[in-house]
Amino acid sequence: MKIVVLDAYSIVYNDLSFDFLKDYDASIYDFTSPEEVVSRIGDAEAVFTNKCEIDKNVIDSCPNLKFVGELATGYNNIDVQYCKEKNIIVSNIPSYASNNVSEMVFAFLLDVFYNLHDYDVAIKEGEWINSKIFTFFKHTTHNLAEKTIGIIGYGDIAKAVEKKAIVFDMNVLVHRRTQDTSDKKFVSLDYLLANSDIITVHTPLNQQTAKLINEESISKMKDGVVFVNTSRGGIVDEKALYNALESGKISHACLDVLTKEPMEKDNILLKAKNITMTPHIAWAAYETRKKLIDILEENLKAYVSGKPINVVNK
Repeated sequence: MKIVVLDAYSIVYNDLSFDFLKDYDASIYDFTSPEEVVSRIGDAEAVFTNKCEIDKNVIDSCPNLKFVGELATGYNNIDVQYCKEKNIIVSNIPSYASNNVSEMVFAFLLDVFYNLHDYDVAIKEGEWINSKIFTFFKHTTHNLAEKTIGIIGYGDIAKAVEKKAIVFDMNVLVHRRTQDTSDKKFVSLDYLLANSDIITVHTPLNQQTAKLINEESISKMKDGVVFVNTSRGGIVDEKALYNALESGKISHACLDVLTKEPMEKDNILLKAKNITMTPHIAWAAYETRKKLIDILEENLKAYVSGKPINVVNK
């Protein structure tokens, strides 16, 4: 079977490999531009993609395609409905990054609430040496305990965030797509926005969630809220976020994702104050990428056996 991997580097980096494909007719590319997608897939039966788009044009141009392996949980880069119409199976990688991403949420929060980076810089610049007491005060720090964290979405990552928040003795509010009255933690979006000290987003990007965080929703947030997004950049209106940071409505934002990635040089958030950004690495620890490859191998074996798993377009 002929298999093409379009953007392997984002998964294997320089410490992993797709060795499990050695028994297949596999072509592995580190990077593939949009213009190269069709020619590289060619007459392959299976393609693996992380960010390369598999849209109607690609599908129509590659008539032998029967299996698309998404190298992530989210699959907004694939026209899954059209794949279904063409009897192409699409499988994703579920539940592989819950620990990684939820840990990153709290890495962000601990830095914001305890000013870890600023204190480290100050010490290395000699400021502690000149302190008159053993404790060098430069910033007011705050506990996470008893703060209310509002979690938008309730998939595996959101549940992992909730579990860690409880360990930190935080109060938890959750807004999920489907109404749930089984627990008082499940609330409306408006209630969550108005009552959370911290808001963290964990939803897929789709028509319902695109620019969910916008001028209107931000206006409903508590003054001085801390905002975290480790899901998809398109969920946030970046200009509205910039304005909220400038006004102080949002006291600090922590972003691992942007609408356009890699970041463009004129992105307005480069000028924003009180923002911490990382380059879409919340999912990317070695152990997490290794787990992703293991699940991908199982997805491929299941497809070959005629019993596909983790199918998102049944």
